[in-house]
Amino acid sequence: WFELSLAAEFRTLGEKALAALRSGEVDDERSEMLLNEAFGHALWHMQGNGAEMESAFKRALALAQSLDSAELQFRSVWGLWLARNALGAYDDSIALARRFGSIVPGSRKRRTNLTYLRMMALGLHYRGNQSRSLTYGRQVLDHPVVANHPARHSGFQFDQRVAALTVLARTLWVSGRPKEALAHAQAACDEGMRIGHSLSLCYALASGAVPVALWTGHQQDAERFNTLLLRYATDYSLRI
Repeated sequence: WFELSLAAEFRTLGEKALAALRSGEVDDERSEMLLNEAFGHALWHMQGNGAEMESAFKRALALAQSLDSAELQFRSVWGLWLARNALGAYDDSIALARRFGSIVPGSRKRRTNLTYLRMMALGLHYRGNQSRSLTYGRQVLDHPVVANHPARHSGFQFDQRVAALTVLARTLWVSGRPKEALAHAQAACDEGMRIGHSLSLCYALASGAVPVALWTGHQQDAERFNTLLLRYATDYSLRI
């Protein structure tokens, strides 16, 4: 569902499946973990941070830990990281990113490490350490796995290259490099359009292209990006 950017449809089905698990019709901890984790992300894309979203991620993480599976802990920690960023708790965000990174060596998925690098890049950007943010963000773009194994195929929903370009766009503007910032923002949108993934495109537009265009005084670009964002976010119920 996230590969097809159908968060709203997943939320409806996820609610039914979780209700069946809670009623005792089904007893399957792994399925409950995966459903809670994905349900938390559906809530995030549709309505933003909230108690229901955080509760879903916490339940998913508790189940992942009880199953003693590092691989199942990744996306739950990532979900809690999203929640901390939304609340402006940036020290917590960086701590969760490092926790995520500590789990990574236990897996054999190199692309999971790219998610860690991107988490650190965004957390450090929000925390105010732009030079270190740039270092982490550029590592994602420089990695040869990026072009062939986008994160949306491994449970992290956003394409790594699109997300990294978006973070770099913001960081470059804050660092006093507006032309590079706008170029990275445009590149993120172009990549999102090229791969045809609406979740990644909306992230690039909302978090990078629209604000960077406004910050750099490019009103026409901002209006163009905003029109595109409204169209895709409306079509796919991506309200946040």
